[in-house]
Amino acid sequence: MTMLKGKDIILSLLYKDALTGYEIMERIQNRLGYFVEGSTGMIYPALKKLEKEGFITSEEIIQHDKPNKKRYTICENGRTSVQDYIESPISQDKFISDFLLRAYLETNPIKELVTHEIDQITKRLAKLIADNEAVIADMAAGQLFAYEFGKNMYQTQLNFLHRYLETEIRRSNPQDNL
Repeated sequence: MTMLKGKDIILSLLYKDALTGYEIMERIQNRLGYFVEGSTGMIYPALKKLEKEGFITSEEIIQHDKPNKKRYTICENGRTSVQDYIESPISQDKFISDFLLRAYLETNPIKELVTHEIDQITKRLAKLIADNEAVIADMAAGQLFAYEFGKNMYQTQLNFLHRYLETEIRRSNPQDNL
């Protein structure tokens, strides 16, 4: 099983388009950040290393009234690396949840945790929709699939949490169920 690393994320983005560091950062934060871990602090050191190792090249773009920027392009070695990643077995998804750990450990009243989690997921869902609203018409089939999958995951979580609260309310007020 191959785990996706910062290098793989950057090369995968450059596989389709030449991008600036800022554009890479924006795509990781606003599009890929829902299903891969990649921090802005890893982007520029990784780009420098990838260029030094011959996976990518860069060209400096002169900008007047702004600092110059670099546009990065994938090389053949980089394309081969992406192909190797694509052809490797798919790793099992990891689901790490601070919310579920706290619920399991009963660190707070469960209703309080659930209410907080509903609020957090609602915000994440709204951000996901807002981040993709302008580009949804231009998404490739795989991008649209990942977006819809993520959106449905959030909606499913919200549905479950709302049902849980409704059940708990009925359980704590049995006279209202008559």
